[in-house]
Amino acid sequence: MWNDTLIETVRAAHGTELDLRALGFGRIGLASRRARNLAVSGADPALQKYLEPKQRAARAEALAQAAGVTLPANLDDEAVIRCAHCIGRGMGIGAPR
Repeated sequence: MWNDTLIETVRAAHGTELDLRALGFGRIGLASRRARNLAVSGADPALQKYLEPKQRAARAEALAQAAGVTLPANLDDEAVIRCAHCIGRGMGIGAPR
């Protein structure tokens, strides 16, 4: 999902600043946890407003590429099934009760 891509990109980016002017995001400060949180909330509206879902996802992916971030792979069906077998052994799936 595009919002996960955005969050993971900002979390995993190296350095104290990303220069994303070529993508229309400007310079994004990353010097502290607070700055990274602000970067996510500041970029979030730029990806939400007036964009079709495919366009949003493509822009989020472009942001990750520009930042040089390798995103984690999504869980496929088999991985979820393997996780489900671990329930009761210290792992759970879903929201807390």
